[in-house]
Amino acid sequence: LDRIKLVEVRANGQPALASFADEEGDGVHRAYGVMVFAFAGERIAGITGFARDAELFERFGLPDRF
Repeated sequence: LDRIKLVEVRANGQPALASFADEEGDGVHRAYGVMVFAFAGERIAGITGFARDAELFERFGLPDRF
């Protein structure tokens, strides 16, 4: 888990997390994916994931790495 960083964002008004992963073990967390959460009441009803889409990170105003 130390190799993953999460940043809260919103996508179409829904809560989402942008993830950055240190897949190479070099301490650099690179843009990995975005998970958008759908809720039914207070429960998570679904998660839609978008992996390895650099343009999506740009749209959220996020860097491509930490």
